[in-house]
Amino acid sequence: MKADLLDFNGKVKEQIELNDKIFNAKISFGAIYNKFIQENANIHPGTAMKKNRAMVRGGGRKPWRQKGTGRARAGSIRSPIWRGGGRTFGGQRRIYKFDLPKKLKLKAIASTITAKLKQGVIKFIDEITVPSGKTKEVIKKLSNIVDIMNEKAVLITENNDESILNATKNLKNLKLLNAKRLKIVPLIDSENILITKDAVEYINKIGEKLVG
Repeated sequence: MKADLLDFNGKVKEQIELNDKIFNAKISFGAIYNKFIQENANIHPGTAMKKNRAMVRGGGRKPWRQKGTGRARAGSIRSPIWRGGGRTFGGQRRIYKFDLPKKLKLKAIASTITAKLKQGVIKFIDEITVPSGKTKEVIKKLSNIVDIMNEKAVLITENNDESILNATKNLKNLKLLNAKRLKIVPLIDSENILITKDAVEYINKIGEKLVG
């Protein structure tokens, strides 16, 4: 299938070829769901924890002798039944990350891109360069295509050099993605998706390689 490639005046510059395996795929909601869960799990810090009795400071000696005091026997003031003691079965640090099969991940990406293309939120644009690394230059170039000051947008390029990273990092509504490491959560959450010509060519290639 073919699509319009826009210049920075918002006018059609040429027609580009899109790989049907990526841009016109059969939508798999199961694949999208699994990839969505995986991406959120992979950014989960997993740092929440509670101290157990071994981690609580103090309690090295027995608070009173075993017999003859009339009180219940106790071995440590850091026992979980004591105030200030450790936590029984308290949560510990853990890694939530997990991986998915390559074909399933690509199927999820293809399904998401296809769904977004059918919604009409994807636009294909000319290659963008920002030699100065200034934010206002990015705003000026994209202003005729999308209102990035008021609408959420994702910009997908093949290579994110330092200048484009510096130019976009202060734009809260614009998320920069590399075509080589695509994620679906930003795509799902976006109102506009801009894909550069080089990124389209790369995405077409991975479609041929991995989608059967």
